[in-house]
Amino acid sequence: MIIHNSIFIILFFFSLNAIGQEIATVKSEVIHSEILNQDREILIYLPFGYNENTYSHYDVIYVFDAQNRELFDYVHSVPGFLNNTGRSFIVVSITSSYYEETDYARNHDMLPPPRYTEPSEFYGGYSGNADNFISFVEKEVINHIESKYRTLGNRLAIGHSLSASLILYSLISKTGLFDDFIAVSPNLAYDKERLAEDLINFNYSKLQSPTFIYTSQANEGINYWKEWKPAFEKVSTFLSDSSRKNIIYYHKSFPDNNHWNTYISSINEGLRLYLDFYSKNYISRLSNETIPLTIQVTVPNKEDSVYITGNQESLANWTPGQILLSHKSDLVREITVKVKIPVEFKITRNKDWMTEAYIRGNEFMGNISIIDKNINTIKLEVLDWNDLME
Repeated sequence: MIIHNSIFIILFFFSLNAIGQEIATVKSEVIHSEILNQDREILIYLPFGYNENTYSHYDVIYVFDAQNRELFDYVHSVPGFLNNTGRSFIVVSITSSYYEETDYARNHDMLPPPRYTEPSEFYGGYSGNADNFISFVEKEVINHIESKYRTLGNRLAIGHSLSASLILYSLISKTGLFDDFIAVSPNLAYDKERLAEDLINFNYSKLQSPTFIYTSQANEGINYWKEWKPAFEKVSTFLSDSSRKNIIYYHKSFPDNNHWNTYISSINEGLRLYLDFYSKNYISRLSNETIPLTIQVTVPNKEDSVYITGNQESLANWTPGQILLSHKSDLVREITVKVKIPVEFKITRNKDWMTEAYIRGNEFMGNISIIDKNINTIKLEVLDWNDLME
C-alpha cells in the first residue's frame, strides 16, 4: 500500500501526542533444539506499534549470523528509511556460535557435506550440517515465530558470505521455506563450484509465485578468493535470463567495498529493490481460494460514511474512496466481499487518506489483517477519524 510520507509523519506524531510512544523492541529468546541438540539464541525485532495494533500481522525477515549483532541491527533499521509504503516487518536473527565442548562452529551450519572434496579437507572439517540446520530453522525457529507472533506468512531470507550461500542452498534443498532472498557476497565456488552447479540445474518451475533473488559481490575475486568470480558470473548470467520462470533477479557489484563492509551498501540496495518488487507483486502471494468476508463497522456519528480499501482487487487495491459500506443502522456500516487470504485493509471516511479511521485495538493505524480463512465476520469500532481529531 502506498502512503505519502507526509501522511505517515502526521500519523506518527499524532500517535506520540495522543497515546504515548510504544517504541520498537528487540527480544532475545533461547530455543533448545532437539534437531541440533544445542541451545540457540535468536533475536526478535518487533516493529513500532506492534503491541497497540492488535489487528495487524507482519511479514518476517530472517537474518542469519546473529552472533554478529550488527548484521541484525542494520537490517531491522534500514526499512524505515527506505519504505514509503507503510509496511513494517518482524525481523528474526539466528546465532551460529562456536561450541567448544563439541568443536562445532558456524561453518557446520552453513555448509552441506562436500560432494567433490574430502570432508577433512573441506573447510578443515568444519562443515556438513547445513541440512540439519535448515531443518532446525524450519521446524523449531519458524514454527516458534509463527505460533507466538502475528505473522503474515511471507519470509525474506538475508545472509552474508557463507550464510548467503546457505540461503541459496535452501532455495534448492527446501524450496518454499523462504519466499525471497538477499544474498550478500555468497561463496558459490566451494566444493568445486557445487552450489553454482546446483543453482544452474535447479528446476525453477517448482517456485509457486514470482521469487525475488538479489545477489551482490564486493571485490572478491579481484585480489583474493579469485575462484569466486567465475562461479559467481556463471550463476548471475544464468539467473539474469528473463525466460526463467518465476525468478525476479537483481545483481549489484560493489568493487570499491571489501567482503565485510559491502554489507551496508548491499543491504540498502537489496531492501530497496525488494520493497519495490513486493509493491508490484503482492497480489501473487494471495491464496487461490476466494472466501466471503463480512466487515461490520460501528461509527461515532450517524452521518459518517465508511469506505474500505485493501490488498486485492475486491478491495480496490489500496485506492481509498472506491468501495462504500452500506448503512445497516444509524451507527453501523457493513459490507460482504469475496477475498483471498491474507486480507489487509484500512477504513476511511472518503477518498482522502487523511480521513483514515482510528479504530479500537488499532491505536497506531496499522493495516487490519486476517490470515485465517475460517473467519467470516470481523467487527470494528471507529473511535474517531484522523482528520477530525484534536
